[in-house]
Amino acid sequence: MQIRTFDITGVSVAIVDEIEAAAQFYGELLMGKTLIKNLKIRLVFSKTQGNGATWEDDIARPREFTIILEKGMSKRETFITLAHEMVHVKQYATGELRDYMSDSKLQRWRNEKRDWSQVEYWDLPWEIEAYGRERGLYVRYVEHVKALKFVDSLKKSA
Repeated sequence: MQIRTFDITGVSVAIVDEIEAAAQFYGELLMGKTLIKNLKIRLVFSKTQGNGATWEDDIARPREFTIILEKGMSKRETFITLAHEMVHVKQYATGELRDYMSDSKLQRWRNEKRDWSQVEYWDLPWEIEAYGRERGLYVRYVEHVKALKFVDSLKKSA
């Protein structure tokens, strides 16, 4: 997976490196190494746009995405939001979620094509999945980082 980060003014380089590592970790958990090796993800930090994930190339099976993360969130909230948006990347990349260019109100979720515009945001099935998985992904990432640090400390003391 190619990850590029943009608009990092005011964001520490160390955090950017961690966010890119987290995106890689989330991607591998959600989609596996085979699918993510063909993905390109552009991470953008913005003060003016809200958080979100969008596809950039092919509407049917996109492989290029932009994830927008709000500047000014806590580190924890940034990583949780990234996990949420990576769930949406997975949904688009696997074809679970699809937008229709012919009618912006139509979307397909797991082979159900319909007008979702009358469904409350919190009841949208793709948001239920993303909110349901975001904290668990974050906890697994934190555990992963702690394990790496522990192994590193063992190597240094040996």
